[in-house]
Amino acid sequence: MTVLLTRTIKDSDNLAKQLESVGINIYIEPMFNMEYLDYDLNSVELSSSQAVIFTSKNALNAIRNTIQKFAHLKFFVIGNVTAKMAKKLKLNNIYVANNSAKSLVDLILKEITVKEGKLLYFCGELITLDFKKELEKHGYSVQKFCVYKAVPSKDLSKELKYKIINNQIKVMLLYSHNTAEIFLDLIKKNDMLKFLSGINLLVISKKVKLLVEGYNWKSISIFDIDQQEKIIEKIKNYYEAS
Repeated sequence: MTVLLTRTIKDSDNLAKQLESVGINIYIEPMFNMEYLDYDLNSVELSSSQAVIFTSKNALNAIRNTIQKFAHLKFFVIGNVTAKMAKKLKLNNIYVANNSAKSLVDLILKEITVKEGKLLYFCGELITLDFKKELEKHGYSVQKFCVYKAVPSKDLSKELKYKIINNQIKVMLLYSHNTAEIFLDLIKKNDMLKFLSGINLLVISKKVKLLVEGYNWKSISIFDIDQQEKIIEKIKNYYEAS
């Protein structure tokens, strides 16, 4: 049995090592490469700002070289993974929402007021929810910066095609809606939809589940990215049943 991880090698490393330690084979193939974009630090209205919004660790990582310029502000992030990175960068006043954009909006509305100052929003090119538009509905002033983009893979590797066609991939993890779209597009491009029926699919959200559930998977389950032990236990159960 082989587990397919679709994040970068760096992001997949911890989970991969834990699964390999119990005898489970891992194959890592990212569905996109991350490209960081320049932004004009001088254009940031820092003196009139009260908080910074990061919806992913990719946005935080994109500006890590200038992050200390914002260290005196409040930070609103989604998920413990991004929060841990923020702490490693020696940031304080970190407010953490559960793994959804709506929960972060609700947290911001609860914790800070419009009168306290502007919000700085760092994000990627593809976004599930535009925090600038959403928060401006509530009267906040938001300055938005696009600091990274995901460049999709043009094709699946020959090795991964072989593994899927020969029913070697038994479990697959999808960590984003974008990743799921790219994978399905590449599967269709190679006329490989009929080879998905042996794969137990783990997805990060209900939205991703809705995207993929029209295809012939063996099973689909939603996982919590902050509960890696439960993810490992789920995969071990598949392994023992295979």
